[in-house]
Amino acid sequence: MRVGFLASTYGKPLYAFWILITLFVCGCATTHPDIHPVSGFGDIAWQAPLSGVKDLSLLPKGGGQWKWAVRDKDPLMVGQVPVDKIEYIFIDDAFAGVDVDFSGYKNLSLLIRDLKDAFGVPTINNSSIKMMVWKPEGTTVMLRYYSKLNSGEMKYILDNVIK
Repeated sequence: MRVGFLASTYGKPLYAFWILITLFVCGCATTHPDIHPVSGFGDIAWQAPLSGVKDLSLLPKGGGQWKWAVRDKDPLMVGQVPVDKIEYIFIDDAFAGVDVDFSGYKNLSLLIRDLKDAFGVPTINNSSIKMMVWKPEGTTVMLRYYSKLNSGEMKYILDNVIK
């Protein structure tokens, strides 16, 4: 169908509507979870100082150079997948990773789909222990599922901070 035909027959509003729909569909196709290997997780940049991240509450675990925190107003979502917990990991007071817990096989399937869409085939796919690993751009994403508990975890870590 010719573009000129749409514009002349149905008017400019319909033509603009189809352009917006096309842009929206293209944008959705490239959307993936909050995992951004080069920049961090969600809106927190890699190596961001602990003191510079708003609304954090430190958790009573870790110690020494490792600290865990949660965000008080954090929506418990990774992309469009509901999760049970998101904990942020700081090493030497710099953002270095995230630990996510989720429930249900459906959410596992959604996370696998999103991670495969974003990063392709996993580097490691161990079905006997139900673990998948991706290694995008200096980071590691590990997804593990425990069928007896009907729950799983996703760990996302910046590689160069682990010594």
